[in-house]
Amino acid sequence: MQPTEKELLLLEEQLHLEKLMEEKCLAYAPQCDDPQLRMKLESLAGRHRMLLEQLSEALSAP
Repeated sequence: MQPTEKELLLLEEQLHLEKLMEEKCLAYAPQCDDPQLRMKLESLAGRHRMLLEQLSEALSAP
C-alpha cells in the first residue's frame, strides 16, 4: 500500500525534526562540563541519527 500525500508530508516533517534534534544534541554536547550529560547528549544524537536513517529508508522504499 502506497502512503498518502499527507503521510509523506508527515514523514518528511519528522525527518526534518530528527535532523534538527541530532544537530542540537551535537552542538550542546561539547559545551557540557558534566561528562555524563555530554555522553547522554552524544547518545541521543546517535539515536536521532538512527531514526533519521530509518525514516529516510521508509521514504525511499518502493
